This record gives sequence, structure tokens and C-alpha cells, in this order.
Amino acid sequence: MSKNSFKAEIRERYRGRGNAWIKVPANTSIYNQVIEIVKSKSETQYITDVESAGYAWIRFVAPSGCTESPLVTCEIRYQGSKVEQPDTVIIIDDNIAKDLPLLGNTPFKLELEEKHIKPKKTKIIVPKKKRKKKEKEEIVNETKRLQATFEEQIASEIDNAKEAALTLPTSQDLVQWKEFLAAEGLLEDDA
Repeated sequence: MSKNSFKAEIRERYRGRGNAWIKVPANTSIYNQVIEIVKSKSETQYITDVESAGYAWIRFVAPSGCTESPLVTCEIRYQGSKVEQPDTVIIIDDNIAKDLPLLGNTPFKLELEEKHIKPKKTKIIVPKKKRKKKEKEEIVNETKRLQATFEEQIASEIDNAKEAALTLPTSQDLVQWKEFLAAEGLLEDDA
């Protein structure tokens, strides 16, 4: 076993969506340490949220220490779970950290801190103006009228078209005809 295999074991424990969040029950010494650290930052909202929930929450950052004395470094995100705060870490003995339950999701998803985090702006969608039934009927009638007018115009042009009068071919027409037949290989040699 490698000398850092304990770190992989600790990382595996906190792997997965929401599993990086650790629930710190109010009856533990870690809870008291978390509260003291946050109080030193003059932060009151996190403490209010924690007291309301009955437990604190911290986020796993990394394993540390050595094989004989493994440690877990966690971050106290007192400004909101979506804001990284590397200046507020707490280092916990892994034997104690093993007994702390996982939160199971992010504090935001669990609505533990939602009261003071600004909601996202919502986009108001204005529905398009619907055409009235009368307007639709007028459009359909106008389309039909235009189509009928167009068809009458085409029929009139067809009726007025004159047929070309048939005439006898000219000598030029015969020369062009023979050239065409020769080019197509349809002309007999003896003709």
C-alpha cells in the first residue's frame, strides 16, 4: 500500500455531487469550533442559518496529514455555499470526520441559506398578440380572391394566344434541317 493511499480513501468518501458537504451536529466539538471561526469574521447570517437548522455545514477540501495521523481539511462557507472561502478552513482529525454525516446535497439545494441569497432575476415573457378570428378570416378571403384573379388572368392570356400560321419551308430551313440530321448521324449517305 502506498504511503498516500489514506488520502485516496478520504477523497473517495467525499466524492459525488453533494457528498463534499458535511453535516456538523450541534452537540459536537467541531460545531463549536465552526461557530467560533465564523464569529471571528463578524458574520451573523451563517450563524442564524445554522442555529435555525440545528447543525452547521462545512465543505470538504482535501485530505492532509500522514498515514499515522490523517486529517481532513474543510472550508466554512459562511458567505454562501456557492462562494469559495479558502481563508476559513478547519482541519479535523479523520477519526472524528468519519463519524460526521454527509449533508447529502448542497446547502443551497436544501434551502438552508436561501433566505439571504438574492434570487436570480426572472425573465418575463410577453405572449405574442394573437390574431382575432375575424382577422384570420379576412386574410384567408384576401388570399382566395388574389388566387382567383391570378387564375382568370392566366386563362385570359391563354385564350388570347395566337397560333402561328403554317408556311412552306424556305431553302435556308432545308439546309439547317440537313445539317441537323447529319450532326445526329441520321442522314443517309446517298441522299
